[in-house]
Amino acid sequence: MTKHKRQPVKHSEAAQATTPTQHSFQVSASRQSSMYVSPLPSASDMEAYDRICPGAFDRILAMAEKQQSHRHIQEDRAVRAEVRNATIGQVLGFLLGLSGIGFSAIAVINGQEAGSIVGILTSIGSLMWSFKKGSDRKRESLEKRQAMM
Repeated sequence: MTKHKRQPVKHSEAAQATTPTQHSFQVSASRQSSMYVSPLPSASDMEAYDRICPGAFDRILAMAEKQQSHRHIQEDRAVRAEVRNATIGQVLGFLLGLSGIGFSAIAVINGQEAGSIVGILTSIGSLMWSFKKGSDRKRESLEKRQAMM
């Protein structure tokens, strides 16, 4: 068996040997898109819809008005529920704190001064904490609503 030795081929010679005449092509492509954020299509699109299907403009407009009305109702319900929940939370927190202070006062009357002081301080602290959390939630909710507008 004979071994064949390969002769090194220069790059330019290899390219000439394997590549016939080279042609250059220039390809260009373009893409156009448009975007708008609205419940209604653009005026030109509305015109086109109305030409294709007479009355489409009125139906699309009625649909957008109905959706807006529904959204207003939902937002109104959410705001009322949030106010109701906040009010209930404040009333219950106040009653809980008041009952803690009342039980601590009863402990003072019965001669349990050390325990009553802890109870009073705990009740006052929990009242302050709950009102602080409530005001923080209101502020966050307001900031969230303002960011959405």
